[in-house]
Amino acid sequence: MAFDFSGNYMLTGNLLGHFRLRLFFLIMFLLGMGLWGYSLSMEYYTDAEKMSEIEINVDLENPDYRQQYWKAREELETNKRRYMDLGSGVAIASGVLWLVCLVGRVREIRDLHRIRSLDPKVLVGVTYCVWLSGIFWIFAEMVFRAYRNDFPWFADAIIIPIVEISVFIVIGCLPLAVLFAVSLPGSRHPVPIFIRTGKWTLRRIFWELFFDVQFLIAFFLTLLIIETGFHGVIPIFLFLDYLLLALRAGKLAGLRHLSKIQNHQNNSPSAEPLSDSANE
Repeated sequence: MAFDFSGNYMLTGNLLGHFRLRLFFLIMFLLGMGLWGYSLSMEYYTDAEKMSEIEINVDLENPDYRQQYWKAREELETNKRRYMDLGSGVAIASGVLWLVCLVGRVREIRDLHRIRSLDPKVLVGVTYCVWLSGIFWIFAEMVFRAYRNDFPWFADAIIIPIVEISVFIVIGCLPLAVLFAVSLPGSRHPVPIFIRTGKWTLRRIFWELFFDVQFLIAFFLTLLIIETGFHGVIPIFLFLDYLLLALRAGKLAGLRHLSKIQNHQNNSPSAEPLSDSANE
């Protein structure tokens, strides 16, 4: 995460810097839509009649009826649901990132310095709106999967997981509040979200690790959600990835600016000229 695509640090001759990011996301969007379209031509089961018989003849008095049902279903199930979920997940994620690149005027990787953090108040407000919208998207996702017959007729009502996940989302507002409470004080916004750590100090190492670990976890969960095709949840986790990058950049920019102030106050020969960290 210690990259800087802005200002004098940008390697204009680097092949990676010239990578056509917007075109890449467009291609991935088309591939995802292609996979999703292909899945529509497939059948859910290799033998639909046999699967119907299995569902009708489920013996609820058998203590192992759930295991027997899922084992039989797995043997007959095609890759239709998997391709549908993966295709739509890739298409949604790529489409969102393509729109971000379009609005942010990002064509190549070296243009990523144009993606900046938001004003702290705006960032907090948008984060909670995006996070709480997950309640609606989880409801819509569960209804869609019930309509697609992902759940057998003897499964618990879908309202149970909807309520459980909704409660989790509401409780999740508390960790977000803690994250803002420890990240925003002393930070500077807006700044490019991809900035260098600068001179390594214990404080900068701490904050770099603090945000890097969280980002890696969030990024892994984002990939998992894309694979499973949780449609409306994908943009939420993409925004959480952006949030962690923005908070990291703001905190490091604040530390760099504070270091410059201290250097000038001490008349240090190595003092850097005071400038807005947002422009670095």
